[in-house]
Amino acid sequence: MEKIVYQLDAGGLLLGTTVADESPLEPGVFLIPAGCVEIAPPAVAEGLRPRWTGEAWAVEVIPAVEPVLPTDEDLIAAARRRRDILLKRCDFTQLPDAPGDTAAWAVYRQALRDITAQPGFPAAIDWPVPPA
Repeated sequence: MEKIVYQLDAGGLLLGTTVADESPLEPGVFLIPAGCVEIAPPAVAEGLRPRWTGEAWAVEVIPAVEPVLPTDEDLIAAARRRRDILLKRCDFTQLPDAPGDTAAWAVYRQALRDITAQPGFPAAIDWPVPPA
């Protein structure tokens, strides 16, 4: 026999349901997992959530989450990572026996290195297109 119990996080917020098994040594006694309660949470409307207070369920408003915008340093680091990957992908084009137009690839590679000088960098980057 099993019993549905309600799992909580460290702050008392409902995580979901789980099963409490019946004790094999004491029939009728259920082994409640740590961090669980037997009392069902109330139904809540959109924008609300249940929280266990230690004695009963309370309903609270879900706080609004402010978006975290990347800083200029984050944008610069991301642009440099992308640029470095693009440069590594075409390193072979600069070898003496490389197929294709090595001069066009050299221009492309220089354009990648020059993205930091573009107006609007790092918020707006006009990424160069590799040669065909």
